[in-house]
Amino acid sequence: MPQFPLHSPRPAWFPFAKLILRRMISDQISAADKRTSATPEPPKSNLLDALNDLPGTQHRASEELDQLRESGIDGWALDDQGHSRPATILPASRSLIALRLAATFISSRNVTETLLAPGAVNVLSRFRTADADYILAACRCGILPEEWKVTTRADERHHEQTLRVFQVTTSTGSSRTGDLYRLERNLCEALQQPCPLLVLLPDGESLPENLNTVLPAAVKLEPLNRDILITQLEHSHSATSKIDREAVDPALPDDDALSQLGDPDVLLALRAPDARGVAERLAAAVARPQQHAGGSGALTLEAIGGTSPAHEAAADLVADLRNWQRGEIEWSAMSRSLLIYGEPGTGKTVLAGAIAASAGAPLIQGSFGAWQAKGHLGDMLAAMLTCFQDAKSRKPCVLFIDEIDSCGSRADTGDRNQAYR
Repeated sequence: MPQFPLHSPRPAWFPFAKLILRRMISDQISAADKRTSATPEPPKSNLLDALNDLPGTQHRASEELDQLRESGIDGWALDDQGHSRPATILPASRSLIALRLAATFISSRNVTETLLAPGAVNVLSRFRTADADYILAACRCGILPEEWKVTTRADERHHEQTLRVFQVTTSTGSSRTGDLYRLERNLCEALQQPCPLLVLLPDGESLPENLNTVLPAAVKLEPLNRDILITQLEHSHSATSKIDREAVDPALPDDDALSQLGDPDVLLALRAPDARGVAERLAAAVARPQQHAGGSGALTLEAIGGTSPAHEAAADLVADLRNWQRGEIEWSAMSRSLLIYGEPGTGKTVLAGAIAASAGAPLIQGSFGAWQAKGHLGDMLAAMLTCFQDAKSRKPCVLFIDEIDSCGSRADTGDRNQAYR
């Protein structure tokens, strides 16, 4: 486990993050009050907030904090009433995306000068499709100045202070061509509107080539890291906005390891009762052998060894995927497919499983033979679509399609099974 300095300085984006979280909590409370017709509690004073955010302020003596730590209790998180959790907590998926946005844009001033500048066009990438709604919610309730609106509708009447958000979504297969055409048309219509434009480009999606060359380079959403996790824990696992850093910091994995964890690992870890427990669960998740590529016995490329062309091509694919996970290359620039051929029993399926195991990605298996066994052409295509939808829902993953030779060749001159080619 790498060693990290205790009580490291707050990141530059920390004040912006706290502002975003407070605004989102206030919005959540207001929405709840409207449903219950309750009177909202007055917000804390700015001075009290500022004092509470100082990392060293603590009303307990160091001896008491040491005794509580030895008993497994985070004394820094306890308020005067003995509570260790705040009264209101944002859902973790919402707060983590908000913190990643704060770490990406750093300050309200940067947001105004980049996202909201007159005629501004920005592309945001490096997030899952499911996170787009959380990004929109953070923009509406926390990221943008209060007087600004956010809209995703092209037909809505925009006033001057409106951010138009455009999400890129396309399907796979034959309908993708039509989707790309509609995407280009709709995006060109959005470019004609006077308000600033934010294009959301989730992982696995790409812009039409002619738009990709003229739009600005995508702003990559900051991946999960230690500073973001610590700020999250101060929000979700403390009644004082502080945690015992001496207990948490040594247990928390490094930035690279955290950035490669999946949402289930992070969300399950955040169910721990205290910040130290969260850090320990995250460390266990990082140390756990990857098993979603076929169980604990799944071989990796490293375990197989070898220098054959197939092995080297597979290693290049895994290296590209790891570079993409670290944000070093774009999805469109990496190797994303590999054709493996050989006699039965030569290890094609084993190699696919090793690619998935080495990449720490799920292995989704499909087969033309299995799809054809479902029945007529319509049933076959339905089975194929189900397989691709499963893969898309679990991206990034490795999709292995076996027995592709069973679909025949368009070069064949015979009429048999022509509809299946």
